[in-house]
Amino acid sequence: MLEHVHAADSQRAVRRAATNHLGRARGWGVFDPDGIGRDELFDPAATVLSLDGVDDAPTSAVVAAVARTLYDARVGDDPPPRLPWLLVDEAHVAVDGVAGPALRTLLTRGRAPGISLVLATQRPAALPAVAASQADLLFAHRLTSEADIDALERASPTYLSGTVRERLPSGRGEALLVDDGTESTHTIRVRARHTPHGGHTPRASEVATVVDDERESDRYERPNGEL
Repeated sequence: MLEHVHAADSQRAVRRAATNHLGRARGWGVFDPDGIGRDELFDPAATVLSLDGVDDAPTSAVVAAVARTLYDARVGDDPPPRLPWLLVDEAHVAVDGVAGPALRTLLTRGRAPGISLVLATQRPAALPAVAASQADLLFAHRLTSEADIDALERASPTYLSGTVRERLPSGRGEALLVDDGTESTHTIRVRARHTPHGGHTPRASEVATVVDDERESDRYERPNGEL
């Protein structure tokens, strides 16, 4: 892309601006000429792009590249036979950046070429209104933010018994399921899973207690290991 910009017949200021943007993107360390391409994304195996620790801007750029690749491939002259799924965690980060237009394209025009999109977020209010209105399935866990609840209220279907605010669950693992395909709503409970952290948020006091216990144990242990 840098070579294309340098060879372009355009104003010097335009080339310099494009070069600066591409140079910054190269510094993110997430793009490579030998990286993942269209064939890998349509491979039978799942492709997991771990962006843990990556800043918001490059994260959104990666999501934009994947979303556009999937869409362009399926609407092209020789579309891959496999129908792709794109699952985006912490989706509000991607929507806030350059991936926003690409994700909106999948939301509004991705159904015809067979592209399925799953957006997971703890901030529904940060997603575009079209995300909830175009969703075939909507899972809502317990929410406490008024802005998030209002965002779901605005997209609530006419067949919903009561309001979203009234139907939102309060227990851990519970969720409100809105199925637009069958025009039905359900309150479900996610099957409990055992995790190392037990589902709770770590606290500094717990870490301090563990450290104190280890120090207390060391006081009564002799060098030969006997107590």
